[in-house]
Amino acid sequence: YQRRVHGVYFFSKIGDAISLCRMTELPTYDHLHYQLPSQQSLVISCYTQLPPDEALSLVCGGEDFTGQLVWTGATMLADYICSHPETVSGKRVLELGAGAGLPGLVCAALGATAHLTDNSPTTLALLRHNVDQNASLLLSPPIVSDLDWSSPPAFPKKFDLVVASDIVYSAAGVRPMFNAVAHTLAPHGQFFLGYFPHAGSTEQNTEVLDLIHSVADGYALRSRVVFSRIDPDVQKEGHIFLFTLD
Repeated sequence: YQRRVHGVYFFSKIGDAISLCRMTELPTYDHLHYQLPSQQSLVISCYTQLPPDEALSLVCGGEDFTGQLVWTGATMLADYICSHPETVSGKRVLELGAGAGLPGLVCAALGATAHLTDNSPTTLALLRHNVDQNASLLLSPPIVSDLDWSSPPAFPKKFDLVVASDIVYSAAGVRPMFNAVAHTLAPHGQFFLGYFPHAGSTEQNTEVLDLIHSVADGYALRSRVVFSRIDPDVQKEGHIFLFTLD
């Protein structure tokens, strides 16, 4: 699957999102253009000049900025969905840790009823902005809301599909992530997870991947890799995992 991300263009600060952390030193948001199968392009406001590994440890006023970048795993997952639009068309889709919202917005553009979630006020402000600025390309406007993985809300109806990308970087996040999936995924539903080893040693990433499969088994989620890609810039391999609820 070929990357559909196009040129990055300068974009001024989004006042509401920035003021939440009184940020003055970070770069302004850019425009990232992502081409859909229709040849139209989603416009994603996000940081592109902030190195991803730095964002993992950058905190301002209690808010981290990991959700305000489009990570490699998000692009991989969006590419996979664009190559398999039947996966999401007509489905109820929940995105966990949506961040800037690329995979969820792709789902909405391809005919899904999407619900995009995050747990950071700053990131939620950016996510709502990205939904609004792409409204003309979305068949159904996504709902945006806060979701805490450890205590997900009881949705009136569970989701056919849960998607997430680059949302676990350490073993500590794996069980809460699957707790959220277990509480929101409908019987026989599917969970797509984009994973790319951005930070940590090979041993640490192996530990996370092993725990992902172990915890998935405990929730009766069958797993398989549906796509893999090596990023030539860093010579690391990312994967799209598909988990199916029996």
